[in-house]
Amino acid sequence: MEVDDRRQANSLAESVGLQDFPSNVLINIFAKACPSPYDRRLLFGLSLVCNKFAGVLRQPSVLWNVMLLSLPRQAPSLPSAKAALDQLLQEGPRLASFVAWALPRAAGVRELTVRFTNHHQAMKFQVLVGLFGVSLRTLGLSPGCHGAVPLQQPTINLIGYCTGLERLELTSDGVMTRDLSPLSLLQKLQLLQITSFNDPVRYPIPPAVLTVTSLRELSMRALGLNLIQDAVSSLQDLEVLEIVGARGLRIQGGLGQLGSLKELELNACEMSLDLSAAQQQQSWCPSLSGLTSLTSLSFLAPRNFGLVIPPPVTELVSLRRLKLLRVVSKQFAPLLLPPGFANLGATLTELVLECTDWPAIPQAVFALTGLRLLAIRASGLRKLTAEVAMFGALRRLDLSRNRELDVRDDIPWAGMTALRSLDLSECRHLRVTTGLVGLAELPALKMVSLHGCTAATQAADTALNKLLKALKSARPQRVKVIILRKDVDYTLHDVDDMDVS
Repeated sequence: MEVDDRRQANSLAESVGLQDFPSNVLINIFAKACPSPYDRRLLFGLSLVCNKFAGVLRQPSVLWNVMLLSLPRQAPSLPSAKAALDQLLQEGPRLASFVAWALPRAAGVRELTVRFTNHHQAMKFQVLVGLFGVSLRTLGLSPGCHGAVPLQQPTINLIGYCTGLERLELTSDGVMTRDLSPLSLLQKLQLLQITSFNDPVRYPIPPAVLTVTSLRELSMRALGLNLIQDAVSSLQDLEVLEIVGARGLRIQGGLGQLGSLKELELNACEMSLDLSAAQQQQSWCPSLSGLTSLTSLSFLAPRNFGLVIPPPVTELVSLRRLKLLRVVSKQFAPLLLPPGFANLGATLTELVLECTDWPAIPQAVFALTGLRLLAIRASGLRKLTAEVAMFGALRRLDLSRNRELDVRDDIPWAGMTALRSLDLSECRHLRVTTGLVGLAELPALKMVSLHGCTAATQAADTALNKLLKALKSARPQRVKVIILRKDVDYTLHDVDDMDVS
């Protein structure tokens, strides 16, 4: 409806009976009409349509569950007390106007994201805590888009008044150097993410974090983090632990006592190897036998990882997914599998490895007959033998970026009845042989990628044409064969895992 003024809008509303609509119906309509929870411009327009709409939009509701605020930037320096007073007088009316607008809606705000663009945080954040602190369930504090503004201690202290918080995200310079004791007051907190840049010193996990025993997800993204101490065992309800960018990280045995932990990810961490070469595996990976619920373990771009997957990994009795993406190095050495690695076959369904420097798939991997996803990428594989048919339950096979890979003609593809996807992209010297024609017999096959293979780029290739003809004639439903594809980014962290549930 296009209206010229409120009087015309009211008359139009009365003519169609909008005054009789229940408030909850209007709230549901408005909620579906908003394109994003962070874009409320439509709601401000709707409040001008009629008094009914204005009244509905003035009350607490799901429409105001999410709020994103960027506090205005002040001058970087105020030369005198008079200038500071003038600045305060200028912001006072705007702050009062915001409070008048937010007060009737405050009880409906559940999620608040604040971006600070100046160092005068505490007063403004105190107003926000007074308005929304009781109802808040999710809070995010970060520097604004105009530059990195570290969170000040008075601002962090005010977090303790938001006792109903369930999710908290802190992003700033030097968060680890602040006093995080107010976090111990958040006994309903379930998710905590701390991102700290430019820490001047090294720190373990802050003790205040370990007092929040209700935590289920903990993410520490801090260069200064260097120790996961034994006290982490106090987080008995923890299900997800993510450590990113830690330098010289040491792990004590308390990590192996988190019986509820389901996902553990060490991303771009530098492992501390302070002991002799014979003791290096124990120096950073303690016993993991207590992680009886762990189903997913990821090592993404680790440094000082060593040449062997840590033997304690074989103690994980519930592990379903193991991912290791090594850092590319000119001085590569083959990745060794520890004794007992085949014991993971009882539960492991997804194995993603990169840069292992294997000329062939080790026999211990073939013992994992329950795998549904196998990805061995950029690892120098030279041959794929008939033993791959032992993976009878495999749904996705990813051997991309193995430039010298040769697929044998005698592979019994017909036995891999569950295979949905075969990725041979960027295998530059792969020969498209008639042995691949057996793929046409697979009933579940959906995709074959030959992108980047030299032979596949030649339209006159006899074997390739035979494969395409066999797929077309043998399959009633379409199979996607990727031969040429542009704008494909095969980066180290690009793991597009198919649904294997």
